[in-house]
Amino acid sequence: MFKIAAFVFVALFTGCASLDSSPPKYVFEAWSKSGVKPTEVRKDMESCGYKNTTLANDLNESEVVSAERCMQNKAYSLDTSSYRPNNCYGQNSPYLCNRLWGGKKPQLVPVRPGSQ
Repeated sequence: MFKIAAFVFVALFTGCASLDSSPPKYVFEAWSKSGVKPTEVRKDMESCGYKNTTLANDLNESEVVSAERCMQNKAYSLDTSSYRPNNCYGQNSPYLCNRLWGGKKPQLVPVRPGSQ
């Protein structure tokens, strides 16, 4: 009985430990183009309509489609491999989390001093 319990414990522990809980990339890190530095990526993103190049969660759906198409037309590729259900949550998650794992654009709630 002890061996079975130990096996189950080890199996569960190693299964949970194998989940990569590192945060998803910032959006400007997810776009890539050979030989282009992050500062250039951000400039190209801004020229394509991205306002917030870190999370890009301030765009509506049509703005996202337009901005992504513009980046693809500039020969960028989008790597979404760092966006997983176990690290895509919260109101301030990158828009790619919402696009890939459901949900709508997050509603950002302004914090006012003394409102707590």
